[in-house]
Amino acid sequence: MYESIEKLKDMRKKLVGFGDFPVLKEINTYKELKVNGDVIKLTGLMKTPECAISLVEVPGGLTMAKHLHEEVEVIGVITGSIIVHFENAVSQRMDVNGVITIPPFTPHTVEYLTDGTQWAITMPGNNDFPEGVFKNE
Repeated sequence: MYESIEKLKDMRKKLVGFGDFPVLKEINTYKELKVNGDVIKLTGLMKTPECAISLVEVPGGLTMAKHLHEEVEVIGVITGSIIVHFENAVSQRMDVNGVITIPPFTPHTVEYLTDGTQWAITMPGNNDFPEGVFKNE
């Protein structure tokens, strides 16, 4: 029993906060992605066949080009405010703790109203995510 408790304590030491849920420290990374002169900071990334998870810091004023994913995408706002725009003229504003699920093959853009940090997950995993989304437009 004590061995199991020690294993749990060891696992807990390896966990860090990532939005509202913990992940292993090994996913922490740092990469700058440049989009039309703006710098997006990719500060966390994990890719598996089941899901791809990213943590990004994006400057306010940036609008991501219209795109879609073959996978389900879930976006959560940790800091800042964004608006997700869909082709059918529907938009959803999200502030801190806001979460949205975007179905596969749904064209959308993301407007970053303020500097902020967001997490995003695609399910199943996408090897081109998120780098493929943040391309020079």
